[in-house]
Amino acid sequence: PDEESPSGTIAAATTTYQVGDFEKAAGMYMKLFNTWPNHRFAAYSMYMMAECLASQKKYKEAIALNKTLVAKYPDSKMAVRAFYRAGCLLAGHMKQPDAALLVFNEITKKYPDTSTAQDAAFNIAAIYLIRGNVEQAKAWFTTILMKNPTGHRAESAKKNLSELNN
Repeated sequence: PDEESPSGTIAAATTTYQVGDFEKAAGMYMKLFNTWPNHRFAAYSMYMMAECLASQKKYKEAIALNKTLVAKYPDSKMAVRAFYRAGCLLAGHMKQPDAALLVFNEITKKYPDTSTAQDAAFNIAAIYLIRGNVEQAKAWFTTILMKNPTGHRAESAKKNLSELNN
């Protein structure tokens, strides 16, 4: 692919990422972002830079970059994805469930009608469940069902509620 065009650079960076050369891929995504910051691939390239960092276990940097993406491109479809990924990294790799709860709560408020909001609500319920706060977990599982009874998290929420009520 032609690495002197946005689509060529994205293709080359994606291939490099897929073969596991995360450092080189990050550089390629950064080149795309720096060369064409207003291109439709800019937010995606920023997201993928964060994924490259996370793949190198540079979680703090990945979280910071994802939050920067949300601030710089709040209306892009990558913003909600980046915000969610930051929450997952905080909860999982950084072992910071309180910080993750803040992020997930923000997602449910800022992007309420997205499938990512359902995922965020499910993660909130899971964090409360892990902490032994059954009532809060039930409340979030119930919210998922009320907001979107046919959504992709509905069956799991229903099953969890059923188990918690028995």
